[in-house]
Amino acid sequence: MQTHTPGPWFVDQQGAPTVRTSNGTVVCGVPTNPSDAILIAAAPDMLHALKQLAASGLLDTLLEMDKAMADDGDDPIAAPHINRILDAIAKAEGRL
Repeated sequence: MQTHTPGPWFVDQQGAPTVRTSNGTVVCGVPTNPSDAILIAAAPDMLHALKQLAASGLLDTLLEMDKAMADDGDDPIAAPHINRILDAIAKAEGRL
């Protein structure tokens, strides 16, 4: 599987907005919505942060707390969010 272009990325506003790397490589040209360019440029940082969170063990701790809550008859609150985090990582890595 091919890996993504390493970040950080930024939005170059000179002319038509493009997303570039710090050495000037174009990652994405001319999104139709400038807000899309900003989101695209933030993608490597967000993926890195989510992967660090997943590797930290905190998500496992939250799932254990959810299980304890469910055992006490309470609705779990973390599991749906954790699943979204893991799905987002998988999607970014081309596994979903």
